[in-house]
Parts: sequence; structure tokens; C-alpha cells
Amino acid sequence: MPDFTFHKGSTAQLIEVFLQDASRTDGGGLTGLTWASAGLKVSYRRRGSAGGMVSITLGAGTRGTWNSGSFVEIDSVNAPGRYELSLPNAVLASGANAAHLTIVGAVNLVQKEIDIDLDGLDSVQLGAKGLDGMLPDLANDATARASGLGMLRWLFNRFANQHTQNATEQQVYNDAGSVLSTLATTSDGTTVTIGKSS
Repeated sequence: MPDFTFHKGSTAQLIEVFLQDASRTDGGGLTGLTWASAGLKVSYRRRGSAGGMVSITLGAGTRGTWNSGSFVEIDSVNAPGRYELSLPNAVLASGANAAHLTIVGAVNLVQKEIDIDLDGLDSVQLGAKGLDGMLPDLANDATARASGLGMLRWLFNRFANQHTQNATEQQVYNDAGSVLSTLATTSDGTTVTIGKSS
């Protein structure tokens, strides 16, 4: 399972990570790191890249505010070992299905590996807006019908809403009762064949 999932092309994203202290036997967190800590390196590689790891230029920041590469301790007393990292937009850009981050190098830091899944569906927005708010208007957008999200919307309408059929066509309706798509039908007297959506 990935540690994080983001929509491809997402921008200005923050992640919280736990960094373990190698000098402790209880698995506790390493406190006191800053973006300028000696030896601290954060790098990433996008799946399918021909190159190696790409170094992230770290910098100062404010908790809860994105600033590419900012690295900030969250709370050394109440959440020892937790840090906030502002992901550069290039990490999440379209063109790859996943990315991997490595955090290494600081004194007593246990090397941290982070897997990020990049998908075409923003689960955060889906929860906030619902399916209708996320998916395109398929009745007016032929390109959208060919997309994965478009197909999901079409399937929902196909099975949840009204559809009609006569000797030559089957029609699928949207929530408003308008025709979403038309499928040609033919029959040889034994088998009815339903064509592709148009």
C-alpha cells in the first residue's frame, strides 16, 4: 500500500512524515531536525523515469503553508519525530503513476522510504464534491466519454437511470432525464446485438 495517494498533476501538496531516531531502542522519533540539518537529504524518483533520484532543495517554511521543499518540525514535545514536507509540484506531475521519496543522511536518522501513488481520481475532492461534482458532462463531451472517469459516470447512469430500447437503438439517460448516449441495436431473430455508445 502506498503511504500517500494524490491526483496526477496536483500542486501545492504537504505531507507529514515520521522520522525514527536510530539511537533509541523504543522506535521513538528523531527531534530537532531542520531543513539545514547537516547531511539531511530528500530526493525522489518518478516511476518509469530513465534517471536516478532527483534531489529536493530544502528550505525553511511555516507549518501548514506550502512552499516547495520546505521542511518543518511539527511539534517536538507532543509529536516527536513528525515533520511536514512541501512536495515540489514536479513530484506529482502528470506522466507517471507513482513516485518514491527517500529521506536520509542526518545524524541518527533512520532512512525513510515513502511511496506515493498517482492516480486519475482525486479521492479528497471526490469525498467533498461527490461523484457528480468530479465527473464531466458526458452528454456534451465526447472526449470525456473515452476517459476512465467518463466511463465510470456512463456505467452509473446506465444501471441507475432510465434506459429505453426499440428495434434499432437503446438510449441511456442521465439524472435530468436527457439522453446521455445512444447504442445501435440489431437482431437476426435469435440474437440482439447492442453496439458501442455514441
